[in-house]
Amino acid sequence: MSCPSFIQGLLEVTFTSKDDAVLESAILIMGELVLRNEVNRQIVLNADPQLEIFLRLLALRSNGLFLKATAVLYLMKPRAKQMLSMDWMPLVLHILECGDEVQLVSSLKCYPKMAAFYFLDQLLTGFDIDRNVENAKQMIALGGLDLLMSRLEVGDARESRICISLLTSCVQADGSCRYYLSDHLKKEPLVQLLVGNEKKASAAALNLMSELTCLNRTSQMVEFLKELKSGGCLNTMQILLVYLQQAPPVQHPLAAVMLLQLDLLGDPLQYSVYRQEAIDAMMAALEHSSESVKVQEQCARALLLLAGRFSSSGEPIAEAWLLKRAGVDGSLSESFRRTEIFKNKGARAEEEKVVEERLKKLALVLVKTGNKRFLAALSNCISDGIPTLVRACLVTVAWMSSSLSPLHGCNTFQPLACSVLAAKLLDRLSYDRVMEERVLASLSLLNLVRHPECLEGLLP
Repeated sequence: MSCPSFIQGLLEVTFTSKDDAVLESAILIMGELVLRNEVNRQIVLNADPQLEIFLRLLALRSNGLFLKATAVLYLMKPRAKQMLSMDWMPLVLHILECGDEVQLVSSLKCYPKMAAFYFLDQLLTGFDIDRNVENAKQMIALGGLDLLMSRLEVGDARESRICISLLTSCVQADGSCRYYLSDHLKKEPLVQLLVGNEKKASAAALNLMSELTCLNRTSQMVEFLKELKSGGCLNTMQILLVYLQQAPPVQHPLAAVMLLQLDLLGDPLQYSVYRQEAIDAMMAALEHSSESVKVQEQCARALLLLAGRFSSSGEPIAEAWLLKRAGVDGSLSESFRRTEIFKNKGARAEEEKVVEERLKKLALVLVKTGNKRFLAALSNCISDGIPTLVRACLVTVAWMSSSLSPLHGCNTFQPLACSVLAAKLLDRLSYDRVMEERVLASLSLLNLVRHPECLEGLLP
């Protein structure tokens, strides 16, 4: 029964027969052969390289055959290159919707919904970037976000982690779906994944949380954070604090920034252990970032999250905004040019006012709690960080120095910042630095020298 000719004949019967009993028997026999050894699995995949036979079987939605076919196909673990047809996505979503019934193949229990998760992962991550994006957009158009959100609410930790990873793939493929998810995704299951020992699930949940704060209207971001903070019956801030204390170092920057943003919803004048722990963790991550490129990448991402300016697709645009403010338009991304045009000038002015108020509040908290240590950590990363971290630190210094300018009634930040950062900022003015770094450093120095003490210190 394991000879190639028998398997080939079995596939031909499966492809041509219209008798349900014959099809079911053929499917189950094929499953037993695949379970028997790896050679049989390869014979089936080689005989049906584009899985046309299985596409036909999965299209039989009117009976239980498609679930049995799903179980057998899952045993064969096909790769993305064998799933080229655009018919796969609607079929897989149908399996996800209807795949709760356990299927027996020989004596092995198979779960069609887990098969659907596997197939979706192949379709969303197994191709090149363009095809992955195309498949993600097809899934979104077919209502896949709602299916994944419903599975997230009822699934165990493993299913929830997979759902979150797939949702994150959708966000990265089509950033505009952030708005739908931030409005409709229940926050409690997301927070719940931070509890326990499922490290991959916790990391995936934290990653999606941070992605969903990348909204181009501050009011929308604040609303998402408020819903996240309420967390149903969960104490989200306490859960995040415990996670921050127990997570691996690479997760510290994002966890710290999320905790800090939730804390900022309260009164910044009152002492907060959450704020203290978050800023301490952020400073420690910056101070030790040279030990790991991944930690540096996460620190850069965390700093840009704090800057709080994003395009409609979720792209960080704080740097582009600062460059535009300095009169440098040539390097602005097309995303920035396209999305930052408000139809209503009044709405644009109101949004800018909200952003500036938030940044001033954040800057005051960072300086009051982090003090010289936070600025020193930024300074060291400007000297020794990878390019993305250097730019993120320069962006951070630029918006902080602007928010805490003497023009806004702040007179204590400039002398402190000047004593710590001036030398590093002056070094970035060198002509061998890229233009964007020189502009960002110039903006910061301009804000600092508005204080007489700084001006005297910088002049020879």
